[in-house]
Amino acid sequence: MEIGRYSYSVSSLHIIYASTSGHTEYVIDQAIAALTGVQVEKQRAEQAALEDLLKGDVLLLASGSWNTGGVGGQLNPYMHILLKEKATDIDLRGKKVLLIALGDTR
Repeated sequence: MEIGRYSYSVSSLHIIYASTSGHTEYVIDQAIAALTGVQVEKQRAEQAALEDLLKGDVLLLASGSWNTGGVGGQLNPYMHILLKEKATDIDLRGKKVLLIALGDTR
């Protein structure tokens, strides 16, 4: 996998993203277009199951922030449910995980 001037030995990337307005999905699609030599699977957070977090050599989580539940900067509600409710018992030790976090001007 090559991103810009960086090169990593990765054969598969599993992307789980939360996008309600389309901005996060746009960023993910741009990242996928920039990748070479890697198998990519893209999945919406609201459709992801616990075991999907273990797929791929690398897991990429992408979410915008929302101004819900108090002070701004909360995860998209779908990503929040996946990570804070469904995935409470999953062990990601040793798993390579990347994050894409987009801000919210609202």
